[in-house]
Amino acid sequence: MKNKIKTVCYISGSRADYGLMKRTLIELRKDVNLHILVTGMHLKEEFGNTINNIINDGFKYSSTSGIPENDDLKSMLICIQNMLGGFIKEISKINPDLIFVEGDRSESLVGSLTGAFLNIPIIHQGGGDLSGSIDNKIRYAVTSFSDYHFVGNSESFSKIINLGMDKTKIFNFGEPGLDDIYLKNYLSKEETCKKYNIDLSKKNLVFMIHPDTKEIKKSIENVKKLLDYFKNKEYNIIAIYGNSDSGGRKINEILLNFSKNNSNLNVHKNLNREDYLGIINICNLMIGNSSSGIIELPSFRKPFILVGNRQKNRLKANNVLELDDSFLNIDSTFTKALTDQKFKDEIKKIINPYGDGTFYLKATQQILKILEGK
Repeated sequence: MKNKIKTVCYISGSRADYGLMKRTLIELRKDVNLHILVTGMHLKEEFGNTINNIINDGFKYSSTSGIPENDDLKSMLICIQNMLGGFIKEISKINPDLIFVEGDRSESLVGSLTGAFLNIPIIHQGGGDLSGSIDNKIRYAVTSFSDYHFVGNSESFSKIINLGMDKTKIFNFGEPGLDDIYLKNYLSKEETCKKYNIDLSKKNLVFMIHPDTKEIKKSIENVKKLLDYFKNKEYNIIAIYGNSDSGGRKINEILLNFSKNNSNLNVHKNLNREDYLGIINICNLMIGNSSSGIIELPSFRKPFILVGNRQKNRLKANNVLELDDSFLNIDSTFTKALTDQKFKDEIKKIINPYGDGTFYLKATQQILKILEGK
C-alpha cells in the first residue's frame, strides 16, 4: 500500500457477525489499522456482554449504544434514530478509508448510510441473499448504499448484478461462517462434551429461533409449540438466545421459564465461536430459523429443521427440512432427520453452496487491493 497505513472500520452489533468475521478481522489487522465500532447486543448484560470477546481478542475499538429499550417495533426504529447520531460521531473520529459491514442488521444499515453521506467507501458482505422478513429490505438498502459487494453464493452474485451494481465490484468469496469450520478451529468432541455436560448416548438438538419482525406473534407461538412438543421427548436441547429484534426478549423469557422445570433444556445467552461450532459438530440436528442452519450446517453434514418464514427464500442445501405452518408434519420431520438412513446418506454427499472456507483470505486480499487504489 502507498504511504500511510490505511484505516478500516468494521461495524459489529452482535456475537453473530463478530464470530463470523473474526478470522477475517484477524487477517486484516496484519496490514491495516483496523478499528471495530461496537454497538447493539454486544453492550448488554442480558445478551452476555460480548464486547468482552472483542476486548480479549485485542482489537482496537470504540462503542456507541444501539439496542431497543423495549420489545416492540417502534422501539427498534427509535434505536436506529439514536444509533445514527452515535455512528456519525464515532466514524468522524475514526476517519476510516473504508467501512466494512456484514449482513442485514440495523447497525449495517446505519453504518452504510453514514458512510455514504460522509463519502467513505463501503464494503458489504452478504448482499443478494433472500429471506422472509424485513431483513430483505434492510439488506437491499445496505447493498444500494455500498460500493463493493462480497457475496456468499452464485445466486446472490446474479441478484446484485440484476440490481444494476457494477459487476467489477462484486465478488463471490463464499460465506465467512465457513472459515473456522474448514480450519477446524473449534472444540473437539471430548472438550465440548466435558465443558457442556453433553451425553452423546442421547439425541442432542441445537435450538435457535429469532423473532421474525413481520410475524412476531407467530415466532413466539412457534417457540411455545416446539417446547410443548419437547416435553415428552428424551432429547437434550441446547438453546441459544434469540436476537434483540422486537419479540426477542419474549422468546428468551419463554426459554428461561421452560428450563426451570425441564432439565433437558439448557439455555445460553451466547456462545463463543469455538464453542458454538463444537456443539453443532456433535449435535444430531438443529431446529429453528437461524441462517446458521442453512449456511454452516451443510459443512458438518447435519440436518436442519427450518421453522417459519424468516429464512424462507434462502438458497438451501439438501440438509434442510421445513416444518409446515400447522406443525402437522413435525413427527415425520424429526423421524426423517434422526433415523432415515437414505436421508443421512444424502447429507453425507452435500457440497456446501456457500463456499470452501477461504473467505478470510480472499476478502483480505481484495480489501488491500481496494485500499491500494485510494
